[in-house]
Amino acid sequence: MRTLTLIARSLSFYRRTHLWTAVGAALGTGVLVGALVVGDSVRESLRRLSLLRLGETHFALDAGDRFLRAGIADELTEATGGVTAPVVRVHGVAVSPDTDKRLNQVQILGVDDRFGRLSQAGNAPLEPKPGDVWLNTRAADALNAAPGSTVVIRLDRPGILPREAPLSTVKDRRLGLRCRVAGVLSDDQAGRFSLRASQIPPHTAV
Repeated sequence: MRTLTLIARSLSFYRRTHLWTAVGAALGTGVLVGALVVGDSVRESLRRLSLLRLGETHFALDAGDRFLRAGIADELTEATGGVTAPVVRVHGVAVSPDTDKRLNQVQILGVDDRFGRLSQAGNAPLEPKPGDVWLNTRAADALNAAPGSTVVIRLDRPGILPREAPLSTVKDRRLGLRCRVAGVLSDDQAGRFSLRASQIPPHTAV
């Protein structure tokens, strides 16, 4: 019996076994390839979200409940040749008088035009003016606010002592600001900015 004939008869006799072996191999290959594709997709999505959240930020100094001199940013810019943006970050409440909607734990950022240059797009239209506020997309949708709308921002007035300290007084500690919505920041315009690693963007008012 020739070798080719033996191989042909063996394949014919065990055709069902060979068929299911081939099917199992194909399914295993499909699962592995799918897992690799999904893994790469998730990794790229997380990388994209991180870039949107941090923009061009490479280093950040979070002083907690303390404040630093704004001039430190100028000194760092002069020393490094890069862009250093001072940011005041506090939390408060945003209320829309038109829709009676309220947002708690709003991230309130005090910035200048340098902050917009650190966004992913590099050209966030942040030119703060007295009485104006910029909302990110999530906050604007939650408040049903659009450019030109009125939003009331309430926050604790900064003080030397924490509000919970025994010697602290609560008199005039609450600050309310009635602002006009100047615009809505998209994700690549620092709308997702946060120093916390999270896939959910905060409600932000700038």
